[in-house]
Amino acid sequence: MPAHRCDYCLKPISTLAGVKRHIAQSAACQQQWNRVLEHTASTASVDDHQIGDEMDNAPGIVSDQYDESDGNDSGRDNLDIQEGPLVQQLQSYAEPEPLNPPSRHASVGDDVEDEPASANGGRFVEQYTGAAAHILGSWPTVFEDMENAENTSGGSQWAPFQNEEEWELARFLMKNVGQTKIDDFLKLSLSGVSFANAHAFLKYVDSLRTGPAWTCEMIDVVGDAVAEDGSTRREQLELWRRDPVECVMELIGNPAFRDAMAYVPERAYADSEGKNHIYDEMWTADWWWDVQGKLPAGATVAPVILSSDKTSLSVFSGDKKAWPVYLTIGNISKDIR
Repeated sequence: MPAHRCDYCLKPISTLAGVKRHIAQSAACQQQWNRVLEHTASTASVDDHQIGDEMDNAPGIVSDQYDESDGNDSGRDNLDIQEGPLVQQLQSYAEPEPLNPPSRHASVGDDVEDEPASANGGRFVEQYTGAAAHILGSWPTVFEDMENAENTSGGSQWAPFQNEEEWELARFLMKNVGQTKIDDFLKLSLSGVSFANAHAFLKYVDSLRTGPAWTCEMIDVVGDAVAEDGSTRREQLELWRRDPVECVMELIGNPAFRDAMAYVPERAYADSEGKNHIYDEMWTADWWWDVQGKLPAGATVAPVILSSDKTSLSVFSGDKKAWPVYLTIGNISKDIR
């Protein structure tokens, strides 16, 4: 279940950043947010007048302290906020400081950790005004195709395994146990599973539906070691790869990322004047905005992120190592990807 939700429409959203984007883009929720800020502003204004009345009757030393600021335009009611091209032209009001501020030194038992920022405030968004991310049509995603195929076949959602318990056992064996140990385990009369040995188990695993297909080609690699005849050693290696375009399509079509995706650039600010730029997600970067303007109308930017690291292939491969290249896209929120 999503860990966050919008305070106004109660829509569940998987990330805090997603909540902020939702409020910035939903007219109804944005309107309610405006009302909250207006109420905060009016409350702050009333508090100012109350403080002023109290100051008139307070001891002279306190009045003098406030008289020093007379004539200045730094009050909350005198904020001169310039109107800019932001979608939300809002004013943010701070709570009035107490006359006797608490000590900054934490006492025993105090929780000194900062309170998390509100999910519904402190973010002003400027939407991209050009033509971007036009919908050309609709068709089933890879995951919907898989689901339709399962429903058509009439099989269980845990197929080829018998049930959820066998599925979970298979996942555990695949991640943690070697082939010999799997054979030893399956010889136990208490196992009660539908596959008799490791070979049958791996056939089950290979029959599972996957995303983009893998292809293999042999490559000739020249090493840095020298053979006895003085020549440089060479080695034939397997290169397994997937079509990167199909990988991007699968990521975009994955329903798990539906509420954590962005297709259009935006500029985010911490203030209504647009002076304090927020760079948190990739689509808030200036380069995305600039690239979008160079593309044909309606196009969508899908930034590809690549990384690589040495890793063990699996428990079935002994001490062999591989250097997989991981691929994701910047359209997915950083909290998820």
